[in-house]
Amino acid sequence: MERKGDLQEAQKIYELILETKPKNRQAFNRLKNIYKRLGNYMATAELISNWLIHSPHDIQQRVELGEIFYISDNHEQAERVWDEFILQYGQNTSAYRMLVHTYSRLGLGEKMIQLAHDGRQIFADPDFMALEMGHFYHSRQNVEKALTEYLVFAQYNPRQHKTILDKLLIISDDKEALPIIEHYLIKQINRYHSGYQPQLFISTIFQIRQI
Repeated sequence: MERKGDLQEAQKIYELILETKPKNRQAFNRLKNIYKRLGNYMATAELISNWLIHSPHDIQQRVELGEIFYISDNHEQAERVWDEFILQYGQNTSAYRMLVHTYSRLGLGEKMIQLAHDGRQIFADPDFMALEMGHFYHSRQNVEKALTEYLVFAQYNPRQHKTILDKLLIISDDKEALPIIEHYLIKQINRYHSGYQPQLFISTIFQIRQI
């Protein structure tokens, strides 16, 4: 029925299924998608809230509940949901990543940055989400911060030389970024006397000078 565009009829069927089988995930997901396609965010939030009664540790739905509140302009409620989520699942790296990605998708840059840096402290992981943060800064044309995050990742993942080199070369596609990259990398070389980092810097400088 969904494929035929008869969303309201499909909605009734999935609602009936969930009345008798409230833990039916397929019916839940399909009904949730119908509500979202119809722009019925109040019903979506109620549906997810009811689902969490039966599946209280479904972290994906907890994060999405906050997202539904946020996109329906109920920002205070969204904040409460996310704050409770952090309190309950703040020691779970997967949960943390899920919320960081949600903030990014919603354009909540400051909250994303703060949460990622908090994660580095909580998990004692200095390169926690550094690759994702590099992409985030690059997408916002903040070259130096993107470089900083990519090089933090490189420092703690020395086998990912090619991955980081490719990222830096993608940034260098922007001609205006070339002098910024070269200046930044030359400055960083002085911080390292040996090992992987200077090799990466020199390789990058050599390749961007060929562009």
